[in-house]
Amino acid sequence: MNEHVMDAAFRPGGLDRAKQGVLGLGLDRIEGPAKVTGVADYAYEGTPEGIAYAAIVGTPVGSGRILGIDVSAAEALPGVIAVIHNDARMPAGESNSRAMPLFDTDVILHLGQPVAIVVAEDQAIARDAAALVVVRTEAGEDRFDVEAQPVDTEPKIGFLPPIDNGDLDAVMADAAVTFDRTYTTPVHFPAALEPHATTAWWEGGKLTVRSSNQVIGGARRTIAKALKIDADKVRVLAPYVGGGFGGKTGVGPEAILAAIAAEVVGRPVKVALPRRQTAYMVHHRSHTTQRIRIAADANGVILGMGHESVVAQ
Repeated sequence: MNEHVMDAAFRPGGLDRAKQGVLGLGLDRIEGPAKVTGVADYAYEGTPEGIAYAAIVGTPVGSGRILGIDVSAAEALPGVIAVIHNDARMPAGESNSRAMPLFDTDVILHLGQPVAIVVAEDQAIARDAAALVVVRTEAGEDRFDVEAQPVDTEPKIGFLPPIDNGDLDAVMADAAVTFDRTYTTPVHFPAALEPHATTAWWEGGKLTVRSSNQVIGGARRTIAKALKIDADKVRVLAPYVGGGFGGKTGVGPEAILAAIAAEVVGRPVKVALPRRQTAYMVHHRSHTTQRIRIAADANGVILGMGHESVVAQ
C-alpha cells in the first residue's frame, strides 16, 4: 500500500501514481459471464446432500432481559427438525477477528437480537416455525433517541483517543472570521441484492462455510474463535458476493448459527436473512453528529480548527 504525507500539494493525483497499474486499463471482468448468465454460485445456492433449512428467532423488544423461550409450538410443527436455543456458543450479534459479541446472554442489546435458530426440511416451514417461538422478556430502558444519550469520551472500542491542543474557544472568540456548523448523518443499512446467507456443513470434524462475506481470511479466524475450534478446521468459501457495501466485512450471527445448527442436526444447513433481519443483525453505518469549527484571520489564514464527532456505536 502507498503511504503519503499530505503536507504539500500532491500532484499528480495519488490515484494516478498507484502501484497497482490498473487505472485506465480495459480489464476483463472474468466473473462477468457467470453473473449475467445466472450460473454464478452464491452462498445460498447449491444444495449439499441432506440439506436442511434454518430461520433465526429474534427478540421482540430492544432492551431488557430474556426470561424464557417457549419452543413447544415450533417443535410440534411437521417438518421441524430442531429448535436450538440453549447452546453457549450462540452469538448475540456480529463479530470480527478482533471483537467478539456476547455469547449465551439473557441481556437484550437490540431489537431482533438472535436467541434461537429453527431447522426444518424446507425454508417455509423453518420461517413458519420461527414465528411460533415465544420469547418472554422483562422490559428494560429503551435507548432509541441517539441525541438523548450521554457521550462516552473514552469508549475503548477501537476509536482514536480525543486530541485537544490549545484553547479553541478563545481563538474563536477573537478571530475575524469564524465557522461553526453541526451536521448529522442517519443510520445506513446495507441492502445488497444478495442477502446475508450461509450454507454450512461438517465433515470429519471439520467445518465448511459457504458464506456471503467480503473478508474470508478474517472470517475463518472469527468463526473458529466463536466456535472454540482450531482455525485449521474451518474452511470459508465465498466465490461470489452479490453486493456488500461493507455490511459483509464481519461475520454475521447467521454464519455462526448455521454452523452450530449443522453440527447439532448432523446435516448441512443453509440460512438467508430476510430484509427485516438484515436491518436488525447486520453491521451498518452508525448515526453521527459532527460539529465543525474553524477560526481564521482577515486574510483567510486558519488559526484554529475543531471537529467533534459523536458516533452511535
